[in-house]
Amino acid sequence: MDDPELCALRRKLIVDAAETLHKHRLIRFNSRTQRLDPTNLGRMACRYYVDYETASLFRQDVELGVDEDRVILRLLGLAKEFASLKVRDDEESELSNLRRSAICRVPIVGDFDAPEAKVQTLVQAALAQAPIKAFSLCADSNYVQAVRIYRFRNKEAGRSRERRAASMRAHVPRGISRMRSSRPTVSAGLSVSCLFCASHLGQSTFSFA
Repeated sequence: MDDPELCALRRKLIVDAAETLHKHRLIRFNSRTQRLDPTNLGRMACRYYVDYETASLFRQDVELGVDEDRVILRLLGLAKEFASLKVRDDEESELSNLRRSAICRVPIVGDFDAPEAKVQTLVQAALAQAPIKAFSLCADSNYVQAVRIYRFRNKEAGRSRERRAASMRAHVPRGISRMRSSRPTVSAGLSVSCLFCASHLGQSTFSFA
């Protein structure tokens, strides 16, 4: 016979996990009926193997509608998947040289001793196909699977734009909704987006897929 206390503990752990995922909008959890239903965000997080905290972080960013290179790179650096990438003593000099060179075209945001700055630096170094000397940095460059996480962020951004467009169409006169701007729209994040696409197609010397 099952231990009642063990069963109660298992149930509590499951409910706590469900409530956490519900809070971050990866599932819909009805605490009364105990029913679990996935959301589109949750499905995409599963598809791209993205941590729930990373998914929630990107969702909040996408809702703000900011699409700048520095913001995208900083978000990649803040991803939960890279929290363990500490800056080692023997890496500080090379990371500093990379940041001061033309390799890092986008300014690094955040504490240089934090994982987020290290990830931003390695991402730009990989996109520029810059040689990395330190063995530990080479290993970390292979670990930083930025393309997969960026693709998740891009998918969520696309869904958000579709929702905003649908909302706008519902609130503007029909004649105005048919109007088209005569000027082309250029994304502020175009350079980073194109470089990520290039690396995903195998044009980078690093394993970023």
